[in-house]
Amino acid sequence: MTQGQPNEIDALITRCGTDLREFAHTFRADAFYIPTPHDENTNALIAGIEDRSRPHFLALAHRDSGKTSWVVTAIEQALLYRLTNCMMYCSLTSDMAIQRTEALKRELTRSRLILDIFGDLKSEKWAQEEWCTAPLYKDDKLIHPGTQVVPRGVGQQVRGWLYDNRFRPDYIVVDDIQDRKTVKSKTLRDEAWNWLTGEILGCFSHRDKLGPGEFPPKLIVIGNMLHEDCVTNRLREEAQKPGSIWAGNIVEIPLCDDSLRSTRPSFVSDKKVRIIYQQYKNSGDLDIFAQEYQLEVVSAVSKAFKPEYYRYYDEEKENLGRRGGIETVVSVDVTNSKTEASCPCGIVVQSVDLITGAIYVREVIQERMHIDEQYTTAIDLALRYKAHVISCGTQGAKEWVTFAFENAIRMRGAPIEFVEIPETRREGAKAERVGGLIPLYRTGMIRHASHVELDGVIQSHCIPLELAQAKYPHSRYWDAMDAQSQILWLLDNTERFMHANDQRTDGGVEDEYEELEAELEAEEEMFDWGVQV
Repeated sequence: MTQGQPNEIDALITRCGTDLREFAHTFRADAFYIPTPHDENTNALIAGIEDRSRPHFLALAHRDSGKTSWVVTAIEQALLYRLTNCMMYCSLTSDMAIQRTEALKRELTRSRLILDIFGDLKSEKWAQEEWCTAPLYKDDKLIHPGTQVVPRGVGQQVRGWLYDNRFRPDYIVVDDIQDRKTVKSKTLRDEAWNWLTGEILGCFSHRDKLGPGEFPPKLIVIGNMLHEDCVTNRLREEAQKPGSIWAGNIVEIPLCDDSLRSTRPSFVSDKKVRIIYQQYKNSGDLDIFAQEYQLEVVSAVSKAFKPEYYRYYDEEKENLGRRGGIETVVSVDVTNSKTEASCPCGIVVQSVDLITGAIYVREVIQERMHIDEQYTTAIDLALRYKAHVISCGTQGAKEWVTFAFENAIRMRGAPIEFVEIPETRREGAKAERVGGLIPLYRTGMIRHASHVELDGVIQSHCIPLELAQAKYPHSRYWDAMDAQSQILWLLDNTERFMHANDQRTDGGVEDEYEELEAELEAEEEMFDWGVQV
């Protein structure tokens, strides 16, 4: 705390009792040594924690998001300003819970600033497991009986707890009550869920009016996404039900979007996000990255696009832009809106080599765009990659999509053919289309473009696609995958098939390219991707 006039210091101390952010930077300056960001996610997290009018709050945030630090800070604030009578800190095991409360106890008794302002909080009940802060008196009158702090692990008794024979727990924190080991067992998943919804929620008093000296109850659950059936995801699904106590009381804070853009750039930079992503990619754990950093539901058991399926190529070494016999397509999965609630647009550039039997995924874009931005971007990509075809799935918006694209192509004077992919609204059709690519990945036919960053970290041009595939079939956004899968329809309906290995001539691949070019010159219609539907 900086030096100031007595009135200024008193005003600051008073503000710290109601402002969690100011309390953190005043009394926990060692932990909050840089200004906390004022982004929307951080503000929502702080508001949800400190608002006692919201009895239930779930903070579903990415790993290393600072959620635990904020909750511990709120607990310390409640203890110092006498805002709770009985506080429970619950974790996966009692040892983990005790570790947290012991660290809190040390901070309360070792901070010179706290001791100078609030005095010694030690009481006669300062044991390791359950301890109490000292009561507060004013003019020999008891103002507050002190707060009992109770650490608990999953399965331990919490219901029916009374402090001083009259106070139920009024401040309960449930912090990471599952881990990657326990979440694998359905029995343990159900045990954690039943303990939370039955025992923890049963601790609170449900009377309409508070008794003398009582505080409104507050339950804060913080955690990560570990499994499609984990506690945090069950709560997220519970919040969608009519009348749920969790409705409107959940804050989700992913680290980044599928293009690896940080949601909190002042807290974690885009470069740092890419480094974290690369670590998980190198270990073949993109599904875990999607869960723990993007809060997506991913099943490790049903993972279809496995890390070992991916093959990469170098754009310059393959020389695709100057090689003969290569046909390039820009595929677009359109969206008719650019709002935050709308799905992004997916644009994928792919080149097909019928002789070597390879499909090269050269660039992937998955962003929210206006319709004019979508067709402008698609045409720009087609010209850059020398693609003669733009394919587009209309998704029920045929008129404005087809006219906008074809009109834009003609206005640009670009030698590009527009191919409309017929719409299929049958349930499960989208998953089937995307799933049709898996055999091509398994056999190594599909290869992704990659490049090397200046810092030596290998990155893929196909990050949005690969992240969506890591979450398949539970992907939140299918746009890039849907755009990519259009290549199957194009190849099938124009009867383009890969050459058999045993049909290659002794002259090697170069001679085969010459033969193919001769065939294509003789049969120009082979380049006509139009199909009568």
